[in-house]
Amino acid sequence: MARVVIPYPLRKHTDNKRELEITGCNINEIIHNLIKEHSGLKKPLGALDFIAIFLNGERVTKEISGWSSINVKDSDEIAIILPIAGG
Repeated sequence: MARVVIPYPLRKHTDNKRELEITGCNINEIIHNLIKEHSGLKKPLGALDFIAIFLNGERVTKEISGWSSINVKDSDEIAIILPIAGG
């Protein structure tokens, strides 16, 4: 299972857990299974175009086919980074 780091604003949907172990072969499956286990994440993670995903510390870009082309191993860490607005 890959380790998913949950940003602070979303932890209210994960029983305040900072990290979760989620199964999946690629980023799409990981996000799908994360939402399946924590349904409150469906709305905030539904706008994936505005969320940055990091795999083992490196930002990954969404392909035309979505995140399914980005494979994930059990030892990988995925970090979800929310956009910051201000001005």
